[in-house]
Amino acid sequence: PKIYGKTYDDARKILIKEGWQPNNRHQTHEDTVDVKSGNGPIFWKRGYWELDSCSGTGLAPCRFGFIDPSERVLVIITEGEEAEDGEYHAKVSRTFLKSKS
Repeated sequence: PKIYGKTYDDARKILIKEGWQPNNRHQTHEDTVDVKSGNGPIFWKRGYWELDSCSGTGLAPCRFGFIDPSERVLVIITEGEEAEDGEYHAKVSRTFLKSKS
């Protein structure tokens, strides 16, 4: 799906509608430095447990994972700050497929 440049919230809705499922991490992943950095706490609080990691420096990139019925893994990278109140959003800057591991 064409999600480049969209907010993560919008991209996520499109992906789910197209049959991609969030590749959810275990709830304990919330306590890792990968989630506690940058926009991580905001996305995790929204229930986006497909969050792999976020950085609090530079362009504030975050990495998310989805899986489709044929077990392809789609990685989504966002950049930019995300406000809890929705005033501004991180946007999808890159996507790529990788083998399931």
